[in-house]
Amino acid sequence: SPLTLEQKYMYSLDRIVGPDAVVGFAAHAAIDQVWNRPASWGDGGQSYGMAVATHFGYRFLRENIAFGVRALDHEDPRYFASGHGTAWQRTRFAIVHTFLVRNDNGSQMPAYSLFASSFATPLIAQGYPRRFTFGREAHLGTVGVGVGVLTSMWHEFSPDLARHLPRRIREWGPIQSSLP
Repeated sequence: SPLTLEQKYMYSLDRIVGPDAVVGFAAHAAIDQVWNRPASWGDGGQSYGMAVATHFGYRFLRENIAFGVRALDHEDPRYFASGHGTAWQRTRFAIVHTFLVRNDNGSQMPAYSLFASSFATPLIAQGYPRRFTFGREAHLGTVGVGVGVLTSMWHEFSPDLARHLPRRIREWGPIQSSLP
């Protein structure tokens, strides 16, 4: 059944402040710390906190752009896993269904929200002081689309992976909330 507008926003809100998002912010900020990126922030707790806040802001902007597009074109934000077939067939299904999503009446449509949010967010949120270059912004938008593909693959295969985890880990909040 189709989601209401409120349910679609709650879905987006979960992608902003849900357990998966918080773990993602912390991990991405840790990677930034290891690579000393941006160097002007230095290292230590304060720069780590700035990195977490930057990733939160970026995600907040991206998900709100995606929600706005979904609200206008009636996209369903959920991923509907195939759950059967060979690994290659399921990988192909995940890739195709990153770019083709369901709308409110159940038919397929292009994932306009993925493209709009992936390419608009780097243009709006520079992250840290830098000059605009078309190549860099196009690269960042393409990375955003790639993250969408990886997210679809995670939703396709995570139930299978979860079955192999010990029960106490399987029932842990971030793992449980990421399962479809």
